Amino acid sequence: MEMNKEKQNDLHVKIPLLINELNERLIERDELSRLVVLAMLSKSHMFLIGERGVAKSMTVELINGVIEGSKFWQLQVNKNTKQEELFGEKRSDEDGTISYTSKKNILNTHFAVLDEMFKADESLLNCLLELLVDGCYTSGDGIKKPTPLLACFGTSNEYPTETHMLPYVDRFPVWYEVKRIQDPDNRKKYYAGDYVKVPIENQYFSLSDIDFIALEKDKIVIPDFIIEYFDSIVTTLITQKVKTSDRKYERVLHGMIKVSAYLNNREFIDISDLFLLLHTSWHDDVEKEKVHRVVFEEIFGNKEEINSLIVKASQDMEDADTYKNGSIYVFLNYQEKNDGTDNDTIYRNVLTIANNALVKYKKIRNEVIDMIKKYQDNILIERLLHENLFVFDYKQNAFTDEMLVRIDTLKGSIEKRIYELSEWIEENPTLFEYQNNLSQKPRGGKDAA
Repeated sequence: MEMNKEKQNDLHVKIPLLINELNERLIERDELSRLVVLAMLSKSHMFLIGERGVAKSMTVELINGVIEGSKFWQLQVNKNTKQEELFGEKRSDEDGTISYTSKKNILNTHFAVLDEMFKADESLLNCLLELLVDGCYTSGDGIKKPTPLLACFGTSNEYPTETHMLPYVDRFPVWYEVKRIQDPDNRKKYYAGDYVKVPIENQYFSLSDIDFIALEKDKIVIPDFIIEYFDSIVTTLITQKVKTSDRKYERVLHGMIKVSAYLNNREFIDISDLFLLLHTSWHDDVEKEKVHRVVFEEIFGNKEEINSLIVKASQDMEDADTYKNGSIYVFLNYQEKNDGTDNDTIYRNVLTIANNALVKYKKIRNEVIDMIKKYQDNILIERLLHENLFVFDYKQNAFTDEMLVRIDTLKGSIEKRIYELSEWIEENPTLFEYQNNLSQKPRGGKDAA
């Protein structure tokens, strides 16, 4: 089935308007705003970590009301929080059906915020597992009951470390660390109250829009090269002992990543969408650093490896120079008359060495061209990142200016060698032409590369 392009474009143009409204009310929270919007529209639970007072809950609260018809519910959790505060009081009907009485709880809301959720005891958290996975709950009568819950936002002042919290790392596809305002000018702006303080009044989306997005995103194409990149990133993260399950990776790819592609007005996932893995795979500060490094290196390249390729290409060129000049320098510079016995055999050997050297130079040139192409690909990726509504405007970090100068110099040197050696081979295909050219050259000839 084809996509409804008119509806897709209509949803697409609203995204930057909503993000802009959030950024007018928040300072230095652009990336967080984008991710919260994506989580809500892709039905993805999100976990936010950060010190008190960094606008973790406030960002989500600002979204309350922008989705027409939606309900918003919030609870401050602590070790004494009871199950009734989440679900309401249990009620058993005459037929044995069990239900909950409260109309304001996590079971009848579309968007929930659980502040400091991991301060709850283990039994309370266990009540949430089924709800976070399937959007359903079983109240004790064995009957699964659906809920309208679309996205739950958990918050914490610290990384969860207790083992009983491990089941939740997969239940929250999006993880984000909210830091204090970093830029001094932005801090002054915050202290001066230089930001919009009224709630967002516009209702940009409806609940039916979210259901529509959920259906349409399944039409998004995943190109083969994206699967290759995705698998390479995941495989490397596994070797780096980042503890995320295949189930979570699959849900992220076919959930929020497809929604990102859809709401970016595309029919396919592009490589910029994969940078969402920066916010889906880690569960502590150590893993977070690993994930950042792996995603950037798998997509942009490894700086150390690229530098090693430059060094190797330079050394290979020097070795090719030694091979060529050590054997046929006098011929290349028309300093050898070659008037001894068996001249043809000697000259055929000269041509063999010259052609072998040319092959070596062309191989090095191809390696340099591959490096240049990789840099050009990175510039294209930067452009895609700039255009992606949900991903921060990241810059490639594999090629430094100094490395680019070395690559450009290397390319010029290798092109010069290929040109001059090719020209010599073309002018001297036989001993006869060589001897004829020798007689026309000034003594000493030209100094070949």
